[in-house]
Amino acid sequence: MQSNEHITQAIWELLRGKHIDLDHRHFPIIKENEDVFIQHVNALGYQFISSDLGFYYLQREGKKEETQTSSRFCCLFFVTVQRLDEIKDTEEPLDLNYLLNRKGFDLDSLLNFSQLDDTLKRMFRDVELISNEKINEVLNKMSTMHFTEKLDNGNWRFRRPIARLVDTALKYADLEEEE
Repeated sequence: MQSNEHITQAIWELLRGKHIDLDHRHFPIIKENEDVFIQHVNALGYQFISSDLGFYYLQREGKKEETQTSSRFCCLFFVTVQRLDEIKDTEEPLDLNYLLNRKGFDLDSLLNFSQLDDTLKRMFRDVELISNEKINEVLNKMSTMHFTEKLDNGNWRFRRPIARLVDTALKYADLEEEE
């Protein structure tokens, strides 16, 4: 069992909205003490989520700010996938493994607001992403929550918790195929 100090640090990371994935120093602490985490965060009004893909996070129902942030994350992610699909020059499927590419993607260029087509701009406007500065704010927020990471080469890479959005995208794709 880990010390209370390590458990407290891991809980604070989760409460700050971070996703703790396999690469995070607190992952083994949480894995070893899941029951303790569940008890503590449930008492604070959060649901402790453990993904089979190797990450943990907290969720709260019905919070307006969280809903707005989630909408921005989803929109930015879906537009990124659309743009990557348009420019990719490989037969490799655009799946979770492709998105977790350690070299990352030049999202600053790929998501440049002035170079998006009208449909993608409209999607961004719907969630108040009306400039490159706003887009970068969301990318940075996604980074603090461990969805993305800015690399030394200036590219952005997605991290394992992005699987939450991949699952959502696949559900929508399945619904569209059924129609």
